[in-house]
Amino acid sequence: MNRLFPSIGSKMSLGGRFIMALLAAVIAACLASGGIYWFLLKKGGAFIPLEQRLANLSRLEEMLAEAAAKGGDALGHLKSSLDALKKSSRKFPYDDFRFYTLNPGRNKDSSTGLPAGRLKRELFARGKGVMQARLGDKDYWLVFTTLPDTKNLLVGQILCTASADAFFMHFWLAGLGGVFLLCLLAVFWGRIWWRRQFETPVYRLIAHGRMAAERDLVWKEGAGPMPPPLDGLVHVMAQMTQKARRMISLALTSQERFQRLFLDSRDAAFIINPEGCIEEINPAGVSIFGFENQEELFELKNTRCLFASVKERRAYLDILYEKGFVQDLPIRMKRKDGEYFDALITATAGETGESRLGLVKDVTLMRRANESIRQSEERYRRLLANAPDMICRWSVKRGRFDFVSDASLTILGYAPEEITASPDLLRKCLHPDCRDKVVDRWKKVSKGPMHITHSQTYRVIHKSGELRWVSERTTLLPDEEGNADLMEGLLTDVTLQKQIETALIEGNVMVEKTLAGLPVPVMVLDREHKVVHWNRAMASLTNVNADEVIGTNEHWKPFYKEPRPVLADLIIEKNWDDIEEYYGKMSLKHSDVTEGGVSCEGFFPNMGGQDRHLYFLAAPIKDNQGAIVRAVETVVDISDRKRLENELLHLSITDDLTGLFNQRFFFATLNREVESAVRYSQSLALILLDLDFFKQFNDSFGHLGGDRALKKVGGVLQKMIRTTDLACRYGGEEFVILLPRAGYEQSFSVAERVRKGISRLDFKLGDSTDNASVKLTASFGIALFEDGMTGLQLMQQADEAMYQAKERGRNRIVFWGVGDMPILPLDKDD
Repeated sequence: MNRLFPSIGSKMSLGGRFIMALLAAVIAACLASGGIYWFLLKKGGAFIPLEQRLANLSRLEEMLAEAAAKGGDALGHLKSSLDALKKSSRKFPYDDFRFYTLNPGRNKDSSTGLPAGRLKRELFARGKGVMQARLGDKDYWLVFTTLPDTKNLLVGQILCTASADAFFMHFWLAGLGGVFLLCLLAVFWGRIWWRRQFETPVYRLIAHGRMAAERDLVWKEGAGPMPPPLDGLVHVMAQMTQKARRMISLALTSQERFQRLFLDSRDAAFIINPEGCIEEINPAGVSIFGFENQEELFELKNTRCLFASVKERRAYLDILYEKGFVQDLPIRMKRKDGEYFDALITATAGETGESRLGLVKDVTLMRRANESIRQSEERYRRLLANAPDMICRWSVKRGRFDFVSDASLTILGYAPEEITASPDLLRKCLHPDCRDKVVDRWKKVSKGPMHITHSQTYRVIHKSGELRWVSERTTLLPDEEGNADLMEGLLTDVTLQKQIETALIEGNVMVEKTLAGLPVPVMVLDREHKVVHWNRAMASLTNVNADEVIGTNEHWKPFYKEPRPVLADLIIEKNWDDIEEYYGKMSLKHSDVTEGGVSCEGFFPNMGGQDRHLYFLAAPIKDNQGAIVRAVETVVDISDRKRLENELLHLSITDDLTGLFNQRFFFATLNREVESAVRYSQSLALILLDLDFFKQFNDSFGHLGGDRALKKVGGVLQKMIRTTDLACRYGGEEFVILLPRAGYEQSFSVAERVRKGISRLDFKLGDSTDNASVKLTASFGIALFEDGMTGLQLMQQADEAMYQAKERGRNRIVFWGVGDMPILPLDKDD
């Protein structure tokens, strides 16, 4: 100062010199920053105002759309347009810009500078537009549009550099920081003067401050040399800053977690502002309410148009603001196209105005599925109610009947509710001569193997006192854990059959007289195997009159295409080996009533003009010396009973929409196959597949179209699996395939065939052939059985693998614990 201004500096005190030096430093910093500002503003190009950058983004979006519309080499068209723009305007940031095409293939790590993961899925979901995203450690503007002839995206990527205004704001702050540093240098420069004037008062003031904040400023032993008093204050401020940063980090983590939950929810998640307008809504909400994008919902003045009834909306809001929340409130809502749908709404009221946030769950499909199940159960009950046989279900665990059909009133004389109310009533209906034997058989069945049918015939006492014969078939069924759960039984009134068997024993003469008027078809053969009796019921059953067969041995013609012995022929010959050979596979068994009698049943196509299931009972007629003189054979048409049994069995184990086996049959078979794999050390695989984007498919085609699609997919599964495999509909759009004796290669081969088969299916919107076809894909999860696993664990592993396939891009196969398999291209010949 003395050198620059000798006349002034010599007269100034030390404090005045300090103030003059500080003013000179501030003036120099301002002049330097102003000069740099003028140079950058005039020379241009490096920093562009924010308004100009937004205009560039709009222009770039137009250029992308033009390049995509031209087709062909879209990147070449775009580069030519950018070169022309760069020559015409120096304010377009061409140097920090890159462009490329993005395909929907396998995800890549975002550290490469390209979009990946959820960001990539969001780009393909929007199709075109402008958005800001973070790639690697930098922020970029992404301008993108869909190429019309492919599914790829044309993407422009601009580094988010600061605008001119923001840059110079930071520049001035940096200038002020420089001034602050100069001030600190000036402070140290004047430290001698400071100590000379204020040393004693300052140290005294610091000592009082340290006593007041002793907990924060006490220097701990072992932490190094004790800092000066002012450095202690800086140390405390640094600790407070670190705590504040940790709090901010935790808040940002919580915000990111909430944002992921908000965006990934399958239900409509919404936020309403105090004015009653939609402030935020997730993509699922846009889809559920039938809008094309979020902006359409943001433009709504209120949410009244989203409710089916203003009265219901008012009631919902009254409950919400009275209690502060609602949970799973049933309500009718409305989509953009006017379609009503059932929903469950869960919401929490805000602090001001009409603000609130919550979830809307579309339960229309669930209720339709419940209604379909209810109708199926009604059909099942009608079949049971009209069945001539008594159907009952006994709970082994509870020791009582869970179900008894209406036929009990005909067979036993007791209503179903009487039997279910008194578990011991059926035992009391048993004839005393066979009661103990039948009960012991029931106990043995309840402890025996599963899924095996046990038969027995016994007498019962009707409520009216009448004695009747019933034939019982019982099967033990397990629960989900494989333990004995239910005994399902079918009781058939066979009193008439037993009466026939008894009549055969009474003698030849009485038999001949009785057979002529019996409603049951009967034929009698003599020792030469010639027909001696052919009653009217037999003629009606076979469409063959008695005079055509009596006296001949052509009684086989109505039953078989080629000559072969009937049961009565073999009874006369006592040829038990031939009986086993011809009828061993037709439920052959010896009669309990008639000595030497046998019975069987079988299917006979085109019998008397139609397909029939017939029950045969043959017995010998002996003279007084015990020699067989004749044989009688009765035939009972049990087609209706067999048809009913098959319908009941089909309803209980199959899915009526796809024709595949249902979930109940799958779990029963899974437990058996797991036991077999353990017992014989065999391999076992399980494939779980789920159709991709099936909800959007339903939205496009309607639920009837969705049902047709599920039916076609079921046909693909039936066609592509092996003969030893079991394909089932697990529920909704999920299917499961059980592959016995299949390992890694076999299970992948089956899954790949099914995946290709589904991908080849074409679906058209509407009935017109001009409409574009839509493809369906599926995600597959495969789990391989290992020692010590249960069926439930195998299912859980396949389920986890399937969801990994969903997360990795869908339309792929993932093995649990191994990873996903490459997607093979469709063969041209397929």
